[in-house]
Order: sequence, then structure tokens, then C-alpha cells
Amino acid sequence: MGLEADAAMIRTYEAQVIPGLLQTEAYTRAVMGAAAMNPSHPYIEKKVGVRLARQQLLTRDAPVHLHAVLDQAVLMREVGGATTMSDQLAFLLQRSKLPNITIQVLPLKRGAHPAMDGPFVILEFPDPADPALVYIEQAVSGLVLEEAEELAKYTWMFNNLITQSLTAEESATLISSMIEVATNLPGIAAVRDSKDPLGPALVFSPDEWRAFLNGVKNDAFDKLR
Repeated sequence: MGLEADAAMIRTYEAQVIPGLLQTEAYTRAVMGAAAMNPSHPYIEKKVGVRLARQQLLTRDAPVHLHAVLDQAVLMREVGGATTMSDQLAFLLQRSKLPNITIQVLPLKRGAHPAMDGPFVILEFPDPADPALVYIEQAVSGLVLEEAEELAKYTWMFNNLITQSLTAEESATLISSMIEVATNLPGIAAVRDSKDPLGPALVFSPDEWRAFLNGVKNDAFDKLR
């Protein structure tokens, strides 16, 4: 989107995918291929190139500032396979260390929130004469909202999401822990307590993991209470 290049600040909420400005090439290709009626069409590669070129906005001189809130489901959805997703999480963690990028994760356990209707982007521009706007991407087009009441609503929504999300530091810890599980050694099952996603990974051999699952199915753990 051309407006990104003119923006000073981009604030975005994503519920399904990693924001385009933070995607790896393999992740981008997987996302676009899944959404295309003809995944083998040459146009897909052109779109991949355009999306990756946009990322220069974050590393150029006088870079755009990006504040992204990601639903935890975004990190859990395995797009493109285990290797692609592991690399994507590592890239996300790397980008989060840049001074102009803030990444926060909205935990699933937070439940309902103001942005349940879907993702959105708020763009703010360096010239005070250029009012901020909201951009909502759709399957075949995009919607731009410029009315003051609309901007106020989405600004309130984003601020609410920030307060419900993990801090940037907590989010980085969560992302790092998910990379740890994704890159685990072959033949080892690593799991994490859903009630304590920032806690340590629990590591099982395949036989131990099968025994654990059988115990759950047979209510063996309930009998110990």
C-alpha cells in the first residue's frame, strides 16, 4: 500500500497472519499461495516480491515506526510447515529488537476484545496537515476510513488491545519459547502448559508422550486428585 511509505507510524492488529511488513519470504509465499485460486500463477511471485520490498520501510534511513499487536493464534498457526513457521518466529523475534518496532501478543486467554471483527491498520503521517487514517484489507480490495469518529473508534480499540496484551518483553519471551518448541530435536515432543505459556517447555520421548495421552483419555490423572 503506497500510503505506508509516507507514514511516520503504523499501528496494526492482526488476528490471522503475521503482518506483511514482518513476514519472511517463505511465509509470504505460503500465505499468498493459500489465498490464490491458482497458486502456480506467475503473478504470485510478483506479489511476493512487492510485499518483501515494502519491508525496506522498516530499515531505511528515517524508518517507519511499527507497533503490531498479534493475536496469539497467529503464532500458533503453522503456515507453510514447521520449518517455515520456525524461521518466521525467529525473524519476528529479530525484528522486535529494532528500536522502531514494537510487537505485543494478545493471549488467547484474554477472551473477547474490541477488535473481534478483524484486523486493521492505523497510519499516522509526519505532516500535521495530513490526518491519520484507518485501512482495512479485504480479499480483493481495501477500505480506507478517514472520518474523525471512525479514527477515534479504531484508536480506542488499539489502545485497549495494548492494555490487554503482553508487554513487548513478555511477548518476546513467548515468541522465543515457541521457537524453542518448533526447533526441538527429531523424536522429541516438547509441550508447554497452556495455563503458563511463558513457563518452561516440558520434553517427552515419543513413548512417554503416548503414555501421557493415554492417561488423559482414560482419566488416569483425575483419579489421582
